[in-house]
Amino acid sequence: MTFKPYEWISIDGNLEERTAPPMLLKGSGTVSYSGNQNRALPFVLPSQSLPFTLSAQKEGYISERITITEPAEQREITLHRVEFNPAVTVRREQRSFYTSLARTMLLFATARVFSIVSEDEYPPLTHMIDSLALISTGDTVRSLFDYYVKSKYSVTTATY
Repeated sequence: MTFKPYEWISIDGNLEERTAPPMLLKGSGTVSYSGNQNRALPFVLPSQSLPFTLSAQKEGYISERITITEPAEQREITLHRVEFNPAVTVRREQRSFYTSLARTMLLFATARVFSIVSEDEYPPLTHMIDSLALISTGDTVRSLFDYYVKSKYSVTTATY
């Protein structure tokens, strides 16, 4: 059969709905599917039309959406801890570094302003603020190093 450009062709066909038999979902956490909210794992998922999507979540773990395209008797749902997600780890180290940097800058600014305003009337307090600024500087350098170590490899190429 040959077709001409821009020619309308009618095709008749019978489509059969594919359904998955009941499936045992194993793992820990909760799963929502087809409008049903948060069923605790493990449980037996009733028969579903294929394909369908499950949303799995658990406190402290990365939520996942799983698309089921083939029938199976059981399915193990494994979620990854948030701590092992490179994107989350890098963001946490970045936030820690910038917080430490802001604290250090604030302490140095406070030390300078206090030394100008007090005109050396309170030397112990001036030395204490200077000491806190130096300690904070050390923490900022450590945070910068941690941030560099966690982000030196591209997050897009990291596997977990």
